[in-house]
Amino acid sequence: AGWDGNNCICSEKKTGDRRFYAGDVRAMREMGFDSWKLDGCGAQTDMQLWSDLIQATPATTGRSAIMVENCHWGSRRPYEPTATWCPWNFYRTSGDVRATYGSVIGNLQSVFKFSGRNLSYPGCWAYADMLEVGVLASPFSGDKGLTIAETRSHFAAWAIVSSPLTLSHDPSNLTIMDAIWPVLSNRELLAISQAYAGYSGGPFKEAAEGLQLAAAD
Repeated sequence: AGWDGNNCICSEKKTGDRRFYAGDVRAMREMGFDSWKLDGCGAQTDMQLWSDLIQATPATTGRSAIMVENCHWGSRRPYEPTATWCPWNFYRTSGDVRATYGSVIGNLQSVFKFSGRNLSYPGCWAYADMLEVGVLASPFSGDKGLTIAETRSHFAAWAIVSSPLTLSHDPSNLTIMDAIWPVLSNRELLAISQAYAGYSGGPFKEAAEGLQLAAAD
């Protein structure tokens, strides 16, 4: 189970004191959570302090290891690791993804400035936000979901760049599950996602000229 800290619902601006960090960590340990999404909306943005307190506070229930997401959107510091410093397990490289193919591609491209410098590596993955596979609508106006072809491309791209594969669809909708299960259960893609040979994946060739597509009803 996950805990959403420093989140955008509460958006606390006056809780940057260390005691508030420590209180949240104690509560998280007492409730047995084993993952923590740390947003950038409030005052508690010191990722090193979060990491130090998590490690110093023993688990009272559940697992001792905590999976931490740095959800600073690739813009609010600290959002970028170094080759030797990364006090989180994965980090957002963009704003929220939407259930449109244009948004998916935009978020995908946000990873490349990190992977291109080899700053996405085991234990510190660049994350283009959750998957929109099987998502038919979202809180954003105008989102209608992806086609099956777009869904395959989306899932494959996340696997190639080693972005964590976080699902966000409704698993109780069996019609959706039947439609996307061949994509989610593709063993070759999952093997690519889990493989690492010193580079997390990214563009290997770029067209010299742009291509403009047009469509008509």
